[in-house]
Amino acid sequence: MRETVINEVRSRRSEILSLALELLKIPCETEQEDTSAITDFIKKTLSGREGVTWKSCVKKGRIENLIVSVKGSGEGKTLAFNGHLDTFPVGDRSLWTRKPEGELEDDKWLYGRGAADMKGAVAAYLFTLICLWERREEWRGELRLILVGDEQRGGTYGTKYLLEEIPETTADSVINGDMGSPCIIRIGEKGLVWTEIRAEGKGGHGAFVHQGINAAERLIRGIKEIGETLRKLQESQGSSELDSLIAASAPVLEHYGLKGEAEILRSITSNLGYIKGGSAVNLIPDQAVAGLDIRIPCGFTTKDITDILGRVCGENRGLSYRIVDAVEPNWTEPAEPVVNVVRQNCDIVFRSPVTVTCRVGASDSAYYRQRGVPAVNCGLTAHNAGREDEYVSVDELVDLTAVFVMSALDYLTPKI
Repeated sequence: MRETVINEVRSRRSEILSLALELLKIPCETEQEDTSAITDFIKKTLSGREGVTWKSCVKKGRIENLIVSVKGSGEGKTLAFNGHLDTFPVGDRSLWTRKPEGELEDDKWLYGRGAADMKGAVAAYLFTLICLWERREEWRGELRLILVGDEQRGGTYGTKYLLEEIPETTADSVINGDMGSPCIIRIGEKGLVWTEIRAEGKGGHGAFVHQGINAAERLIRGIKEIGETLRKLQESQGSSELDSLIAASAPVLEHYGLKGEAEILRSITSNLGYIKGGSAVNLIPDQAVAGLDIRIPCGFTTKDITDILGRVCGENRGLSYRIVDAVEPNWTEPAEPVVNVVRQNCDIVFRSPVTVTCRVGASDSAYYRQRGVPAVNCGLTAHNAGREDEYVSVDELVDLTAVFVMSALDYLTPKI
């Protein structure tokens, strides 16, 4: 049966492509705060199918979120596919050599804003739901699509809002098709602490340094001390089961051109995003400020970081800090059924090296994991994401759709 379903999905390649191209035609840049046109298209596409229902949810303006549902032949588990409809801006159209509204090249490459991030995966979701609706007598439980209009800016009016206020948003397990690689299955994400460090000093003429206190130099010393303390914290932490999983993923990550990522996934990193201070070269700055992006691997907490910030700023006169944002590291246990079915089907469909690891950046899966819901990320390989000429492989899109269909059937019908 498995090969039959996979071959059927591949034979319906044109349907999947048609869905993707139609989605790409509809602009829904995050800054526009309007996803009503694309949700209208989805409703129209799914209308007329008895048993397929949807619920529109809006927290702000025209940022519409859509929860689509279809049930099988009896009681069972609930599986949700979570994804976002908003995209980065098109930017300067003159830099594009393909249509930002979607263009197919030689039936091999699909171009357009959002092709990778993540309208391609949304097309795969829609086809998956249609396919399971056609086979609804073969499985039990419920399949949901959680399609949100606000993700690129953090999900305040998307997944975060839905989980806080709309019960139908949750599920027994979640698959997120946000961009990445279908052969690199992500079950966790690093946490983060975004902080602003501020230094105060005593201004004066640059020739009379003995009469002033240079806030910029004070800030630099504090940043260096924070970095050194973070390194000591990293060295004090022992290895965990997740560390071993990430280490084992290194050869496969390198196979796909991601050399060094496994090490970064296990490391505390700090990026000095900006530093500002002073107004003239011959004046002693009395104030200076810097922004740090600190990323935390699984096994640490945001409190570990804020404790260090508090200690360093407390021990150095004139230094203070404020937290801009903080997200705890989060992960799903590798043995969860949803992880196993996705990995198994990626192995079968792609016939390439497959690994399970974590994710450097953030996704809406974190909101589910924070509530104890197992979530796995498995998405398309992104080319030029956020830049001009964003594109994905058509073959990969079709095969990822096959993975989604079979993973849903496996999860909702364990006997298959």
